[in-house]
Amino acid sequence: MSLFIVLNKLREEQDSTFRFDFVYRASICGSFGMLVNGTPTLASKTLTKDVPEITTLLPISVVAKDG
Repeated sequence: MSLFIVLNKLREEQDSTFRFDFVYRASICGSFGMLVNGTPTLASKTLTKDVPEITTLLPISVVAKDG
């Protein structure tokens, strides 16, 4: 099961107020990137079996560059 599926299940089954942005259904790979234990990762391609039981998920910050 991918992290994307897990996040959707959490929202649907446990907390309807849980929100996150994604464009996965538009077939734009790379649009659902996040930091998984500090590493930039695609949630749609990261399987739960490949991450530790206790895992930190954070959004990838967008940094504006001058110029």
